[in-house]
Amino acid sequence: METNGLWVWLIGFLVLSMMLGPVMLMQPSRSQREQASLRALALRQGLQVSASQVESADEIRCWCYAHPVPAGRRLQPFSLTRKTYSHGLHLADCWALEQGDLEDAQRAALAPWLKSLPASVWGLSSNGTQLGLHWTEQGGEAQLMKLMLWLDEALLQAETSLPWQREDSN
Repeated sequence: METNGLWVWLIGFLVLSMMLGPVMLMQPSRSQREQASLRALALRQGLQVSASQVESADEIRCWCYAHPVPAGRRLQPFSLTRKTYSHGLHLADCWALEQGDLEDAQRAALAPWLKSLPASVWGLSSNGTQLGLHWTEQGGEAQLMKLMLWLDEALLQAETSLPWQREDSN
């Protein structure tokens, strides 16, 4: 008779495990919660966060953290990606122009800005209304704050460094 009670408890435990197991697997991991928190902070600070096609040399998918350009302004669309090698056509030794066109003066003005980016940033792009950094999200909140400051300074204080469009061009 005692074995009957043991079977009931064992079956009850298995049923409960089968119900709770999948629910527990759906819970985000610690790193996923940290990423979500980082992206939420960026959104609260006025950045747009989206998945990027840019990958690091380790094939880590980047996320684009984009800052809107000042009202009434527009950037020429362009895209730069960091390479693991230096080439004479690259900006700042390792940044390849993937899309768009930059004048020599703009290339020279952008070079010090690109050199100041941390190794976790693998791309810089503009769609005209935003300037975005393609980042592996390494470095956490402290790194995010530095990147937001970089974007602010790049947009507000380095007007000659970025390829602005004239007001009359579309």
